[in-house]
Amino acid sequence: MDSNRTLALSFSRHVARLAAVSLVAALAACDEEVTVEPPPPPPQIATEQSYAKSSTGLPNNEVYAFLVLSNGEFWVGTEQGIARYPSISATARIPGDDGVINELNGLPNPKVRDIVEMDGKVYVATWGAGIAIYDLGAGTWESRTPADDVADDVHPQNVSLGRSVTPGAGIIVQPGPNGVLETLPQGDDRISGTNIIDGASGNGIAETTAHRGLNGSVSDLEPSPIEGKLYLATNDAISIYDPALDRFSSFTSLTRELVSAVGVRDTPAGIERYYGPRVETVEDDPPPPMPAPGITVSRGIATFFTYTQVNSGLPEPNVTAIFYDPDAGLDVLWVATANSGVSRVQVEAKTWTTYTTLEGLPSNTVYSVARAAAPSVVGSTVWVATQNGIAFLQSNGIWQGYNTGGGLAADRVRKVYSDDGLRLWIGYVDAGAARIQTQ
Repeated sequence: MDSNRTLALSFSRHVARLAAVSLVAALAACDEEVTVEPPPPPPQIATEQSYAKSSTGLPNNEVYAFLVLSNGEFWVGTEQGIARYPSISATARIPGDDGVINELNGLPNPKVRDIVEMDGKVYVATWGAGIAIYDLGAGTWESRTPADDVADDVHPQNVSLGRSVTPGAGIIVQPGPNGVLETLPQGDDRISGTNIIDGASGNGIAETTAHRGLNGSVSDLEPSPIEGKLYLATNDAISIYDPALDRFSSFTSLTRELVSAVGVRDTPAGIERYYGPRVETVEDDPPPPMPAPGITVSRGIATFFTYTQVNSGLPEPNVTAIFYDPDAGLDVLWVATANSGVSRVQVEAKTWTTYTTLEGLPSNTVYSVARAAAPSVVGSTVWVATQNGIAFLQSNGIWQGYNTGGGLAADRVRKVYSDDGLRLWIGYVDAGAARIQTQ
């Protein structure tokens, strides 16, 4: 009996050991089955050149604008002024006080929002004090602020164009020298029969409405070299600056008076302007709601169309940028939005294609659009700056994005800029600027 019990106990222990070994083997097999290979690292993009406050003398690390001037200088616009570099390859500023331009030596306000060049002058948009003008030949600065704006204004667009007189109604309509309907605060024109007679000033401008004035918060500039005029997106309608006459006009009947972006397109029928509305903004409290806001399109002196969410593919009325893309060869506009990605608009075909994170965008908050070279792409393509990095459009309609995981210094990118269609510059919200290796 004792031997039998010993034999049974030994057998039981052997079975238990076999079961334990089998369980371990089974668990190991299960582990092998559920093991997942780590995903490949995200595509990387290299920084060729960096600009920051600590290393290359930027006034501030919040970058809004770039410009390579016709004289070869490279300007970087920030929240606290402009850094001037002698060339795009330089990392040291222009020596002396002129290396940084702010409210002490040229700007009416240091908060730079855009920089453009036209006809030998550089125009700087500021948030709060209008624009600054730099004369390349003379090397001098001057400003145009709301206090300087005592010129003409555009009559509301419900008045049709024509040389006409409405006695008793107080409305006289006449094309002024700016090519738009204009007025003076105290117009001195008079009526003789059915003709408009210039007053003592002989300015060719008929009195229509009270002057609206320039709003100092300018978010975007678009030069029109063909017309020789500058279009300003402001916090209170669109303003048109005529350098030859040194005066402003303002559209006041847009679907949305807060204008965030402006684009200009040259067509056989004339210059078209696209005014992007802003319903919400990162810099102001949301304004009161207005019905059917959209992108207002004007040609000549008339508003002839408005893109809304009802009659077009406009994904939302918070437009952050409008980029006319003549390189596409199809009259393409790119419309960036605050919450709904970016849209490609074939104007003549009236087709909208909207891209979001579903098509590879790093974020649906898009700040800027530019065309430049890109890795593995023949020629150039479209790039966007977003709340979560940058991205370029591949030929398959999918966007390739990069953020801090892909080599950027920070995720939030405010601006993309191409100086020649090849090099790409990016402006970070809080990490300075960089030139990205795209070839």
